[in-house]
Amino acid sequence: MIVDGIVEPMELAHLPYRNGKTYEDYLGLRGLERMGKKKWRHYVARIVQDFQTALDADCVVLGG
Repeated sequence: MIVDGIVEPMELAHLPYRNGKTYEDYLGLRGLERMGKKKWRHYVARIVQDFQTALDADCVVLGG
């Protein structure tokens, strides 16, 4: 998040997502290895859309 021109990092990856797993478990390397590229990309797109809606963000940047 950028507030008054200052980047305010948010550690959303550690929040619970589904089935006892975190966002990191779905979006990170573990998720890619577990699901394969096609399914993993679907989850990435879905979660980014959820973040945009929840945070009322113009764009979402994933990093790590």
